[in-house]
Amino acid sequence: MNNGKSLDEIGIKYRTDKNSRCHNYLATYEFFFNPFKEKDIVLLEIGGFRGASLKMWEEFFPKAKIICIDIDPNVKNLENDRISVEIGDISSKHLLDSFKIKYPKINIIIDDASHRWDHQRIAFEELFQIVSPGGYYIVEDLHTSYMPYFSGQDRQPFIEYLKNRIDYNNLIRDYGTFQEAILNYENSTNPEIIKIEKQIDFMTFISKACIIKKRS
Repeated sequence: MNNGKSLDEIGIKYRTDKNSRCHNYLATYEFFFNPFKEKDIVLLEIGGFRGASLKMWEEFFPKAKIICIDIDPNVKNLENDRISVEIGDISSKHLLDSFKIKYPKINIIIDDASHRWDHQRIAFEELFQIVSPGGYYIVEDLHTSYMPYFSGQDRQPFIEYLKNRIDYNNLIRDYGTFQEAILNYENSTNPEIIKIEKQIDFMTFISKACIIKKRS
């Protein structure tokens, strides 16, 4: 149990770089995650590294099932009765397809993996669909969108991709007024992207991260 400690205090305890001494994500995360704190949720973190964040989530969410995807087989050593690790490349369609079958509903997903633009996009487009209604998808380390050597196979920085996802959300709020604009947008946008955008409740940008809520 965390004995009333804040998420940031727990993050400092385990020395995750998400804490206020580094990226400073955790106070904002706690604001959104508090309703899930004592529930039997499923949380996925893409990228396990040495396990600091996994241990933090395990303590903050005492009833949660914690899952990690990582390319490093050594991360498998972090498994216990509440932490499971899947080994593989997040850009692999085979991995993602099998993962979605094994875990069809996840409440919170945090992408803290390679930070490559293409990997961030692929993971989001494939895994946002399994976020439970009312759940969250978070992408961290968006500052790499300003570093071309993180592009991978994509030409568009991932933060620009995310900015484009707000268009449908803004138009759909007043269908009667903007019907023509909505139709024009739908006709010029990949239908698979439209499916994703229809499921987005809101997007919150903080320094170096984006929090996306799935529509309830």
